Amino acid sequence: GTFEDETCRKNIEIINRQAGHLAVTMDDFRDFFTVTKEKEETSLEEVVNTALMIVRDFTKSSNMTIQTEFNSGEKFSSYPNELKQVLLNLLKNAEDALSEKGVAEPRITIKTDSSDEEHYFEVCDNAGGVPEEISEKIFHAYFSTKPQKKGSGLGLYMSRMIIEDHCGGRFSVRNENGGACFRAAFSK
Repeated sequence: GTFEDETCRKNIEIINRQAGHLAVTMDDFRDFFTVTKEKEETSLEEVVNTALMIVRDFTKSSNMTIQTEFNSGEKFSSYPNELKQVLLNLLKNAEDALSEKGVAEPRITIKTDSSDEEHYFEVCDNAGGVPEEISEKIFHAYFSTKPQKKGSGLGLYMSRMIIEDHCGGRFSVRNENGGACFRAAFSK
């Protein structure tokens, strides 16, 4: 009798959404090296919106602002669940960096766009950026800037593998506007 029905219903919806995402994630990892997977028609806007639905409830409580700039709703053929995994990893890394550095007004910006040659998305934060001396090392397996108990050093390695090896794209990082900006681009 201590919970209101509406609060309980909302929490059950969150749990169901997270459980569904975890089930898809487990299937994705099980099939990760399967070459028979077929690409699906998707858009970067769809991928970003789905990923944001998963993290929305957690970011509300962290005082973090997530801004989106959708400049491309163009459909293309790829692996949307794998792209979503990359986005979720980048969002979690940005959240960790913002929290660790105690940024007063933590902000993450997700941008999608297309040109004549490519589709791309960027995830940028205002957590100070990646030191130049480790900007390439962060994509190596088991390299982590986080304390040992908080990071395995596999997130960016797997993200690069997904974008470059599985999706045929390019994955990079640059420092911009006081933070790190990760970019995943796919040729048309």
